[in-house]
Amino acid sequence: GDQAQFDWTEYEVVIGGRYRKIYCFAMILAASRKKAVCFSMKVDGPAIYEAIQELYDDLGGVTLELLIDNPKALVITNDPKSEEEVRYNPQALMMAKHLGTELNACPCYWPRKKGKIERPFNYIEEQFIKGNTFATMDELNDRGKKFIDEWCDEKHTTTQRIPNQHYLLEEKQLLQPLPKSHYSTKTLQKRIVSPDSYISINGNKYSVPVKYVGKTVWFRIVYGFRAELYDQKENLILRFEVSDKKHDVVTNLDHYEAIAKKVSTSIPQIRRDFTERFSNGYHYLEAAGRKFDQPTHYARKIMELQELYDDHVLNHFIGIAVVEDKMDIKSFRALLRDYNSGQRLMGMETPVPNEEAVCQDEDALLIRDCSYYEINVMEVRSCNRQ
Repeated sequence: GDQAQFDWTEYEVVIGGRYRKIYCFAMILAASRKKAVCFSMKVDGPAIYEAIQELYDDLGGVTLELLIDNPKALVITNDPKSEEEVRYNPQALMMAKHLGTELNACPCYWPRKKGKIERPFNYIEEQFIKGNTFATMDELNDRGKKFIDEWCDEKHTTTQRIPNQHYLLEEKQLLQPLPKSHYSTKTLQKRIVSPDSYISINGNKYSVPVKYVGKTVWFRIVYGFRAELYDQKENLILRFEVSDKKHDVVTNLDHYEAIAKKVSTSIPQIRRDFTERFSNGYHYLEAAGRKFDQPTHYARKIMELQELYDDHVLNHFIGIAVVEDKMDIKSFRALLRDYNSGQRLMGMETPVPNEEAVCQDEDALLIRDCSYYEINVMEVRSCNRQ
C-alpha cells in the first residue's frame, strides 16, 4: 500500500466509425502489480485529476505515495540540477490532499524510475487497441477495464505471482480508504429540466428521469465526453455520454418508466381513455388508423406525457398533429419541444381537424387493394414455415 504509479499515453482508435485520438490513463500498484485504466478524449488538468481519482476507485483504495511524471498539470518545476524542492501545481496538491496521498515526481530524464507503468502501454496497444473498434467511448472504457482485469489474472513475469490474488491476499487491506467524493476544479453548470424531461447541453438535448421535471440540476463534462448530472445537494443523478452531433435529441426510455406504467396496455382501454380525455382523440385515432398499423401504440405514447403536460396542451397538439400529419411520437415530441422553446405558441382555440381531411367514404375504408392481402398472405405463410 505504499506506492502506485500513474502515467498515460495516446492512441488512435476507431470510435463510432472514425479514427479518434484518445488518451489511456493507467495506474499500477507497485507491490502486487494490479493495474487499472480509463480512457479520455482530453488530457488537460481536470481530466488528469479525474483519472487519478477514478483509477484509485477501481483499485479499491489509496496508496501513501503516487509516483508521477512532470506534466504542467501536476508539476511546475522539477530541475535535477537544482537543490530546490519540486514545485507542484497547487490544484494537484489539493487533489492529493483530498485523496490522502503524497505526490512524488520522477526526476526529469530518468526513464527507469517508472518502468512498471510505462511497459504495459505497449501490451495494451498490441493486445487490445489494435484490430478493435468501439461504438462509443463508454464501450471503450467498459471493454478496456474488463481487458485489464483479465490481464491481472495472469502470472506476472517479474513477481511470478498473479496480481489479482497478490492484491486480495496482501495489498488491499493496506490501502487508505477512498474519499466520499471526487475533487474537481470545474464549476458545475446549472440547468432547469424542461416539461418533457430534457436538459440542453451544447445545443443537444438529453432526457433525465421525469421526477426532476421543473427542478434545477447541475452538470459537468468529464474527459471531454461524459456528462455527470447532480441534484441540488450535489448527489449524482446519472452519467451519460454526450453526443458529438449538432441539435441531437438523446432519449432514454427508462427515464419515463414512472409514468409509462400508469397508462393501460389494453387496446380497447387505450381507445376509451384517449377519446374521453382529449376532444381531438377520436380524430387522431381515425387519421392515425389510416397511416399506422397500430394507432393505439402512438396514442399510448402520447398519454404517457400527461404527467408532464396539462391535458389542454396535449389536446391542442394532438389536433396540430392531425392537421400537419405529424402523428408519430417522434414528430409529436418535436411539436412539444418547439412549444417549450417558444418556437410554437398555442392559439386561443384548440384546433379541430377538418372532418373532410379526417373522414373518408365508408366504402373506401372497407375496400383495400388486392396487393394488401397478397402481402399479408405471404407474411402468414412465412411465419408458418418458421
